[in-house]
Amino acid sequence: MMKRLMALTLCLLTVLTAVGCASRDKLQGEEDKGAFINMYLGTEIYDFDPQIPQNNDSAVKVISMMYEPLFRVTEKGKLEKALVDKVEIKENDVKGEYQMLLTLDDTCWSDGTYVSANDVVYSWKRILEPDFSSTACALLFDVKNARAIKEGDASIDDLGIAAVDELVVEITFEGKIDYDQFMLNLASYALVPLREDIVSRSTDWSKKPATTVCSGPFMLRRVTYGEGLILERNSYYFRDTDKEDGDVLNKSVNPYRIVIDFTKSSADQMNDYNSAMLFYNNEIPLDQRATYADTAMVTDIASTHSYFFNTTNPLFEKAEVRRALSMALDRTAMAQKVVFAKPATGVVPYAVFNATSAGSLFREVGGDLIATTADIAGAKSLLSSAGVTGGEFTLTHRADEADRALAEMAKAAWEQLGFTVTLRELGSEKAASEVEGIVDDAFNKAYIAGDFDVIAVDASTLTADAYSILAPFAKLFSGQGMDMTTGEYLAAPHITGYDSEAYNAKMEEVYAEKDIEARAALLHEAEQILVEDMPIIPVLFNQDAALVHGDLSGVKSFWGGIRDFRMAKLADYGRFTTAVTE
Repeated sequence: MMKRLMALTLCLLTVLTAVGCASRDKLQGEEDKGAFINMYLGTEIYDFDPQIPQNNDSAVKVISMMYEPLFRVTEKGKLEKALVDKVEIKENDVKGEYQMLLTLDDTCWSDGTYVSANDVVYSWKRILEPDFSSTACALLFDVKNARAIKEGDASIDDLGIAAVDELVVEITFEGKIDYDQFMLNLASYALVPLREDIVSRSTDWSKKPATTVCSGPFMLRRVTYGEGLILERNSYYFRDTDKEDGDVLNKSVNPYRIVIDFTKSSADQMNDYNSAMLFYNNEIPLDQRATYADTAMVTDIASTHSYFFNTTNPLFEKAEVRRALSMALDRTAMAQKVVFAKPATGVVPYAVFNATSAGSLFREVGGDLIATTADIAGAKSLLSSAGVTGGEFTLTHRADEADRALAEMAKAAWEQLGFTVTLRELGSEKAASEVEGIVDDAFNKAYIAGDFDVIAVDASTLTADAYSILAPFAKLFSGQGMDMTTGEYLAAPHITGYDSEAYNAKMEEVYAEKDIEARAALLHEAEQILVEDMPIIPVLFNQDAALVHGDLSGVKSFWGGIRDFRMAKLADYGRFTTAVTE
């Protein structure tokens, strides 16, 4: 308790110190808080809520720095504790009671409030509310009453999770489970704690620095949509109060600020990198990627660039049509175009475990389910058997250079089959809330509303488990929010509209199977069904590629290409920290 009181005092001191700061100029003798590191992490994002649909790899890169997960997976695939300090399993086979107690470590949110067990409880309940859309809900279905709540058959107050102490979360399960598998699920950033007092205050809470509190190593210091983004050290992140006094620096995080400028062209970004003004470039221009193929930091990430069909569109109601469009794509050529990617040979990407260990990867066990070269003749034959000779549709994609290039290649291939394809590129738009300075993600709005014929999505696995990417295609595992106004509580299918009895039944088998090896075999069978029905076209297995300047050191990685900048160091950083207004 004494340590907690000391930490609270430090939190208050830091707030007072921050309020008193007006400028930071090392050359004028003011306090040196650390390096300002100019970076470019990817395309711009417009919402920092970790629980909204994540169909953009750039969002994961930023959110992973702002929020601390309960567990994390190391680059080598080992599960380790993050926010969790202690795990206790309690089993009573006679009574059929199975519980897990998670004790959280001491740390504060970026506003100085302690991260508590209640924050975990609130976050999970939010995901499982019947009217909230989140594919992450399936990760919690082993928790008692979780499925019944999501399907509208039980109250959220019946969920088997409780804060039994300030830092202790008690989880009660439906039955005996594989606890290692469940903890692997808890490494998902979609399951990080959230503050009810913040989230319930405004629908725009996650778009403004003033209301976006962070538990991770960095907080959202400033964002000007269309211009730039500043992440600043979270002074309270695992602060060691036994070793640190009133000093506002946090020795758990080295850089003071990460500065991202979205106004510069690709050419200007590369000029800055080569001139030692930009030190980490995660969005190498398409026309220069081949030049840096051997020098960039390249990692397989857990997402598959895919084309989702709107299967309610009569043109795409037959699986033969969807498979024909898939057959027409030359994935090898598309991978060569973007350089940092692999041709997709299935739905589940590389880096995903076959069970709970990185020693066996799902993709390697499952093998190749999709050809990587185009078969135009075969595609035409398949269309002919389906009685389809062509049609008109729109392919929607993000305002991203690589997505645009891939969409143009897909359009050219599909027009060889007799289709007329229009490309629609979406970025940001004026916020519906009319709040000054806030914008909406037009692409994400179209995706969530099902406003598309075909849409280009980075389909991500929320964990190192294939279940997290495969389960949402089953109706009762989709996580789509129900319309609670009618009283019917009807489950909604996957965002594509895909609703297969065979696939739904297979996913029920997966859910019921608690033997991890047998479960993995069932997941492979589920992927096979999905490839045959093809509600989505897997195109490329994404890779993360970054240029790291020689002046920047200490950049590490977690599983799935998530970068760790906590201990990053910039040589002679005083050159870049003068006369910066707070």
